[in-house]
Amino acid sequence: MPQQDLDFSTFQTLLDSAHNLKHIELLGEGEPLLHPQFFGMINYARIRFPAIAISFITNGSLFTTENISKILAANIHAILISIESADENEFQQIRSGKLTRVKRGIKYLMEQKNALNSTLKIGFAVTV
Repeated sequence: MPQQDLDFSTFQTLLDSAHNLKHIELLGEGEPLLHPQFFGMINYARIRFPAIAISFITNGSLFTTENISKILAANIHAILISIESADENEFQQIRSGKLTRVKRGIKYLMEQKNALNSTLKIGFAVTV
C-alpha cells in the first residue's frame, strides 16, 4: 500500500457513514501532524460527533507552541509519543531527529496542559 495522506473528502465520507462513533485514533505510516488538514479532520470529527474521544500517536518532533495550542484547544483525549530511545545518539540513528527537540516539546506540552487543567492523557509508545 503506498504511503499517502488520507484525502479530507474520504475522511468526511467515512465519518458521515458512521453512527454513534465513540473514539477515533488519527494515525498511519507517518507523522499525523504533517497532514495539511490534520486539525481540520479533528474539527470535522467534533462537529459530526461532539462527544467523540480523539487520540493520535506522534513522534513529538512537531510539538511547536502553535501545534500544542491547537491540540489543547481541540480537547484531544490522548496522545502517545513514540520514542525509541532515551539516548540522544541512538535516537538520532533511529529517528534522524533530535531528542532534545522532542523533550523540549513534551515539556512545553506538559506545562500548557497543567496550566489549563486539561484532561489530556499523555503516554509513550516504545518499539522494543
